[in-house]
Amino acid sequence: MIRFREKPVVGGKPEAPPAPTEFAAGDTDKIDKAADERIASVEFSPKDSAFKLRYPQGWESDTGSRPDNTYSWATVSHDSAKIRIIADIKGSLMSGSDSSRDHEEGSGSAPVHVAHELYKKTAAEDYGDFNESKPAVFKGSQLGEGRISVFTAAAEGLFGSKLRGYHVTLLTKDRRVTILCHCPEKEFAKLKPTFLAVCRSLSR
Repeated sequence: MIRFREKPVVGGKPEAPPAPTEFAAGDTDKIDKAADERIASVEFSPKDSAFKLRYPQGWESDTGSRPDNTYSWATVSHDSAKIRIIADIKGSLMSGSDSSRDHEEGSGSAPVHVAHELYKKTAAEDYGDFNESKPAVFKGSQLGEGRISVFTAAAEGLFGSKLRGYHVTLLTKDRRVTILCHCPEKEFAKLKPTFLAVCRSLSR
């Protein structure tokens, strides 16, 4: 007798796992600037000054940028928690962020929404078993209205373990700013306030 631990694949490709649904929008709507500043108090920016942010005391940071000033990145991390920030011109141009059109809040045709959706393919290439919820409006950053999703992915080196995190997109006049915050799934609830405080600290 053969027992399948997973559903047999018919037609060549396995079914994609369901997108994460544990997305408490209320968590992102509750903005307390004083609390955010207590959590994330260390000021930081990449070499090309494409953006600024704050992160918690005791976390490690690193940064780099291309000589042509079209791409820069920063990471802040502590133990198993990691936050990656990427600022790229290509994503900004592809989303039409230089357009002067007005959009209603949460519009699917807004440049920041388009930029957020465009990065999914890149994230899926960077993370194993990447799966993401539908984007919601992200507020609180000086960079204006953004988008936020919850994602899950496979953790490197640990068979069967999962990462859970936030994918946030913001726009400046010439950059798409992508923030990917993640940690082991079991630690996500505890780290949500820290992840959100860092994301809301983004400015130019």
